[in-house]
Amino acid sequence: MSRAIMTPKTVLPAEDFERIRSLDTCTVSNAIERFNVRLRNEGFIHGCVHCQFPSFQPMLGYAVTARASSSSAPMAVHCVGCVTNGAVRDLPAVEKTGFHLFAGSVAVSHSYAHLVDLGEPVEIGGLKIHPGDLVHGDRHGVHTIPHEIAAEIPKVAAGLIAEERALIELCRSPGFSLKKLAARLRETNPGCPPFDRDESADKQTL
Repeated sequence: MSRAIMTPKTVLPAEDFERIRSLDTCTVSNAIERFNVRLRNEGFIHGCVHCQFPSFQPMLGYAVTARASSSSAPMAVHCVGCVTNGAVRDLPAVEKTGFHLFAGSVAVSHSYAHLVDLGEPVEIGGLKIHPGDLVHGDRHGVHTIPHEIAAEIPKVAAGLIAEERALIELCRSPGFSLKKLAARLRETNPGCPPFDRDESADKQTL
């Protein structure tokens, strides 16, 4: 994962880049959903890749793709992390550098590491990644952020965080009711199905 690529038109302004990098993947994923640019079960790696350093802050960078014939991936100049369905090793040493590792497994040997190709699309865990794709990852996993909406993500994410905070405050308030909760959910999620209950159910509390 590189913080810089050779195609300027796909590079976010530094301020937008840092604002997205400060967000966790779940929040960004929720924000992407608001744009309806892809199905909710697409755009992320399924299961086969795991975050090796969950305490790290989120990783964000532009994809530099390569295929290797063994479990070891190259660490190119300006890279901030590695996403591979292969194996990684030397975890304590790598962790000290702050370099992100998302890998399918951990191994003791680098075997016969050598590149097979460079700069071609790759597929990891059901997610196809092209060179220059904006890739975001943390302890929850790895996904891509569509370039056409990337600049809008911080604003939408801020709105979602505010909605979640207001929802939590409602649930903790003395006047909480299921009817009020249903009304708030319909306000924030227009596609939410009707929530009809009788008066006795409305008096229940969480």
